[in-house]
Amino acid sequence: MAPFDPYHVWLGIPPKDQPPDYYRLLGLSPLESDPDIIEKAADRQTIFLRQFLAGEHAEEASRLIQEINAAKIVLLNPESKAAYDAQLSQAGIRIDADRPLVRRRSPVRSLVGLVTYLWTHPNVTASLAAVIILIVAALLVIPAIQGPVTPGTTADKPSPSAGAGDATGGEVPVTPGDSLPAKGATTTPNSGG
Repeated sequence: MAPFDPYHVWLGIPPKDQPPDYYRLLGLSPLESDPDIIEKAADRQTIFLRQFLAGEHAEEASRLIQEINAAKIVLLNPESKAAYDAQLSQAGIRIDADRPLVRRRSPVRSLVGLVTYLWTHPNVTASLAAVIILIVAALLVIPAIQGPVTPGTTADKPSPSAGAGDATGGEVPVTPGDSLPAKGATTTPNSGG
């Protein structure tokens, strides 16, 4: 069985391109100069490799993370980056057309990657499940506490008939045991007490 090749298996760098230059190691376009892109690429590679630190090839993962950190430090410093680029040029290493450019992931692929990451990390998955349960519980409990809401009415909205009942301007409460006059009948005020 062939020895494990972390560059090829984890980073997609075939043996013919090893050892990789810093740009290739980070999965960047040759001579990339945007510091944000360089930093995010280094962080992405490091985050990806951390999952292997507890596995069978922990030593290789640790070594690659150290190489990525070294590449990040060199490429983020303008003076050291210029010296490194000149060194690549003097060594006769062609870093422009020898290798294809790394294609950026589409948003859908990034989302799939995130879901895959969450699915394969039990502690993250458990935390996410707990958050989802809390959200669903809140959505179910809050309406139950507030009570039923009749469409078109709210608790703080006055009734349209307010002020049209008794002489005080409020409504006259009617209870189920009260007798109401027949339709069209006239009523006389109760003078008794």
